Amino acid sequence: MVQRDIVPARLGYVVMDKYVNLAGASYEFTVDRLGRSLTLKPLAEKLPDRASLEPGSAAPEFSFTDLDGKPHRLYDYRGKVVLLDFGEYGAVPASPKPEVGRDL
Repeated sequence: MVQRDIVPARLGYVVMDKYVNLAGASYEFTVDRLGRSLTLKPLAEKLPDRASLEPGSAAPEFSFTDLDGKPHRLYDYRGKVVLLDFGEYGAVPASPKPEVGRDL
């Protein structure tokens, strides 16, 4: 489990994932309400490993539908620069977004 999987909430913690692979085995885990203890329960079968999201590693394959309803796959953009913006549409930004990617 990495730190980003546990999100502080107002009255406790919200766990975004509930499975983890450690030392060649898979576990279901739970975190107490205050985030002070972690319980691991071994699973009968090993789950597939997650794709690496380390800088320099290949991105995992995914697909999406654009705003016009046209489907796309990451593979369709192989060899090109892809900028993913996980901004929240409809939300008022706290500050203006910087112009990025203009010189790419």
